[in-house]
Amino acid sequence: MKTKLMMIFCVAMITMSGVCLASVRDDQIALGGIPLLCTTKDLHRIYGEPTEFDRQNREKETWSYGDSFSVRFTLGKYIYGKNNSLSQALVSVSILSEDANGIATPDGVTVGDSVEKMEAIYGEADKEFMTRNGDAYVYEYHSETSMRRLYFITNGGVIEKINCYYYI
Repeated sequence: MKTKLMMIFCVAMITMSGVCLASVRDDQIALGGIPLLCTTKDLHRIYGEPTEFDRQNREKETWSYGDSFSVRFTLGKYIYGKNNSLSQALVSVSILSEDANGIATPDGVTVGDSVEKMEAIYGEADKEFMTRNGDAYVYEYHSETSMRRLYFITNGGVIEKINCYYYI
């Protein structure tokens, strides 16, 4: 009987240890001063007109600034409009930096930084894996709520891309 109880206890501890993942605060998952779930109006106020605009349909569009920084929007989160009424807005669900353009996370990590710097700031990733084609290594960090993700795509110990993502 004691052996069975001990086995159950060990299995429970192992299972629970898998749930206790490292996490970053929601406000740490942003790029270039753009938080996830910002509106197109907010982005326009900060960065102005995009250099490229791609509307996939009424509910999805991508704004690009140069060839290395883009923000993808989707129709989503209800926000308070005029007179405290609820309305829908296009909100950012993916923010991507693909070059050493100075676009940084709130903690100062940019494309071109080392994996060592990233780990010193964010700690051990929640998940690490090779890309499908095997050309890069990915470090994935989850927010406290697990709805927001921060991805660092690396090659040879150097960050090549940073992507913030919101799971709707």
